[in-house]
Formats: sequence, structure tokens, C-alpha cells
Amino acid sequence: MEAFDIHLDQDNELNFKVMIEGTEEANLKYQLILESGNMDYCFTGQPETNGEILFIIPPMQKMLAEGTYNTRLEVIVDDRIFTPLVMHTNAKKQVKVMAEATVRRRKSAPRVSASVVSNGSSKISQPIQHKTKEESKQKSHLKLENLSEEQVRKLASIIARKKAKSNKRK
Repeated sequence: MEAFDIHLDQDNELNFKVMIEGTEEANLKYQLILESGNMDYCFTGQPETNGEILFIIPPMQKMLAEGTYNTRLEVIVDDRIFTPLVMHTNAKKQVKVMAEATVRRRKSAPRVSASVVSNGSSKISQPIQHKTKEESKQKSHLKLENLSEEQVRKLASIIARKKAKSNKRK
């Protein structure tokens, strides 16, 4: 038994060389039968000028699953059916490769920056130390004598704004 492949997701053209002897001017029909469980599919062949018979099998992905199916070529001469060829059909999907570009934004980590404010003294500034959340929750005590006049003014304005906000809420 011979076998051939068809692609389920595209048109397939099959050519068969058929020779008929012993008849003149007979009514000829050609059909390709593909057996699938409880359903058989019949495709009509068209004679070509080169003596071959052309069968076009449309896309069958909605009707057939990938697999092997019994297939036969039938030639109908007047009212008699001849089966000159029995074979297997391997139905499979055509190989496709698709790609799609996706762009993802990386989540950036929070950025921390610091600048040194000069208070006019010649003291060497201490490096900034990172604190954990628990350490930052603890209240730190500021010594006003270590702050510059500008820092004291900023602190006073911050305290005044907080008091004004809390008074508005009441």
C-alpha cells in the first residue's frame, strides 16, 4: 500500500496517472475517497491535458485530526466502479513558526540621592547611613546647637505646616 501526505491547513493538489483500456467513448468519472471513522470524504477529479487526473483537497483542519487515513482512488466507467489504487493518507498540519515581539518595562528600584549641606563649619561630614524600616520608625533626637540657622528655619516651617494641617482637620 502506498502513502502520501496532505496538509490539513492548506489546499492540496494530487495528480494520478490513470490508464483505461478496453473502452471507447465511455462516461468516465474519477473520485478520491478518504475514509474517516463514520464519515467518508469524496473528492472529484478533473482530467488534465497531459492524461493525469487532478484532485484538489481543500483545507480540512476543522473536519479531520492529524493522523493516517485509508484512501482509495475510484474510476467510474459508465455504471461500473473500479478501484485501481488503495493507499494511506497522512494528514498533518504544516509547520509554522511565528514570533511576536513584546516589550516589558523593567521595574526600576527606588532611587535615593543625598547632598551635603555646608553649615559653614570646617567639620568633616559623616557618611549617610542607611537604616532599616524599624530603625527609621524610631524617633531620633536632634540637637539644635548642631543645626545651622537655615536648617532651624526649615525645621520651624515644617513644624508650622504640620500644626496648621492638624488644626484644619479638627
